[in-house]
Amino acid sequence: MLGKKMSKLVGEGLGDRRPGGCLLFIGYLSPGPLAMTNPFRHYWPRLASLLALLAGAFLLAGTMQRAHAQRVALGTRASTLGIGADATVGLTSTLNLRVGGSYFPVQRSGVMRTEVDVRYDVTARLAAGLLLLDWHPFDNALRLSAGGVYNASRIQGEARPTESHTVQGKTFSPERLGRLDAEASFRNTIAPYVGVGFGNAVRGSRLDLFFDLGAMYVNRPEVQMSGRGLIAATSNHESTLNRGLQSFHILPYISLGLSYLL
Repeated sequence: MLGKKMSKLVGEGLGDRRPGGCLLFIGYLSPGPLAMTNPFRHYWPRLASLLALLAGAFLLAGTMQRAHAQRVALGTRASTLGIGADATVGLTSTLNLRVGGSYFPVQRSGVMRTEVDVRYDVTARLAAGLLLLDWHPFDNALRLSAGGVYNASRIQGEARPTESHTVQGKTFSPERLGRLDAEASFRNTIAPYVGVGFGNAVRGSRLDLFFDLGAMYVNRPEVQMSGRGLIAATSNHESTLNRGLQSFHILPYISLGLSYLL
C-alpha cells in the first residue's frame, strides 16, 4: 500500500498530475515531520524583543510599586505556552500588575520504518512573554485579566526518504527523491489576551496557588513549505494548508502556578 503512495508521489514529480499524489506524502509524514537545518535562526531577534518587553514591564512595575507602596510576589507556573515565572505588583486594593515569561522546547527525531523509510526531525518551541492587569472586582481571589502576550512559539522541521525507491522499473536514490522542509508560526507576534482566574498573589497567605483560563487573538498560524527533488511539488500545497487554518484565530490559554509573597 505504501509503495503505491510513493509511486504516486514520484509520479507527480515526473509529470504525472493525478489528484492527490502530493497529498499522500503529507499524510504519510503527518505523525511528525517538520525541522529546518537551523531551527533557531529567528530565535535571537525574537528573544531580544521579549527581553525588552519584560524589562519595560518590570520597570513599570517597580515605578508603580514605589508609588503605591504595595507588596510584590513572585511565582512559577506551567501553562499551555510553556514553563515560566511571574512577578505581581499590587497597584490598588483590587488591581494588580502581572508580568512574566515562559519557555519550553520540544525536539523529536526518528525514522518511520515501513516499505520506504522516512527520516524526520522536528523542533517545536513554546516561548511567550505576558503583561497583564488583574482586577479583583469582589476584593477576593477571583480575578478578571486583560493585557498582551508576546507569542514567539513556532514549529520547524524536515522530512526525507532514507532509501531508494523503484517506480515503474526506475530506481531513484534518496538524494533524487529529495526532502521537504516546513515551518509554522503565528502571524501576530503580539496577541491581546482576556481571561478569568483565581488567586491573589499580593493578598492573603504568603504561599498561594493560582489558576488562569483565557484566550488570545493570534490571527491564525502561517505555514511555509519548501522542497527539493522529486517530492518538491508537495510544497505547493502550502496555500491549501494555510486556507485550512483561516478560521483559527483564538488560542486557548491555561496555567497553574504557585506564588510567594515577598
